[in-house]
Amino acid sequence: MTQINHPHERRVVAYQEMSHAIVATALPGMDPVHKVSIIPRGVGALGYTLQRPTEDRFLMS
Repeated sequence: MTQINHPHERRVVAYQEMSHAIVATALPGMDPVHKVSIIPRGVGALGYTLQRPTEDRFLMS
């Protein structure tokens, strides 16, 4: 698992994920933000913003 040890890198990842959450909240029609993490998961993700739909959908326009 990837570890971010430098405080500057942790701050950059936190700002990045915060920006994803703000944009997702501000745009109309987006699923609500459920969770934001700045804990590295796997090889490619240093953090993530999880959005969950409020209802089941199969088609999107």
